[in-house]
Amino acid sequence: SLGGSIAARCVRKALGANLPLRALVLLDAVEGVALEVLPRTEAWLEARPASFPSVEAAVKWCRDIGMIQGDHYEAAFESVQSRLHRVGEAWHWRTDVAAWAAHWRE
Repeated sequence: SLGGSIAARCVRKALGANLPLRALVLLDAVEGVALEVLPRTEAWLEARPASFPSVEAAVKWCRDIGMIQGDHYEAAFESVQSRLHRVGEAWHWRTDVAAWAAHWRE
């Protein structure tokens, strides 16, 4: 979530400044809107390729389906590349989102 991202960044800065911070506990709740779009998310996961021959191909796919929007290719490239890791000659998703699908409605 955006709030979690901001909190994690603040913690990193606090640790770098040697402030007396020991831990951050972050709980994120799924909101009603997120539950309403679950069918779309599940369809997106089924259509998502398991791997790509290049980061550029992954960026193209993400832009084609509307996952990434805007005209800033460099930003899209960085965003998509951070979600992938290289295995041999192919780029695979870093996180297996589908593995958690069974828990989405809990």
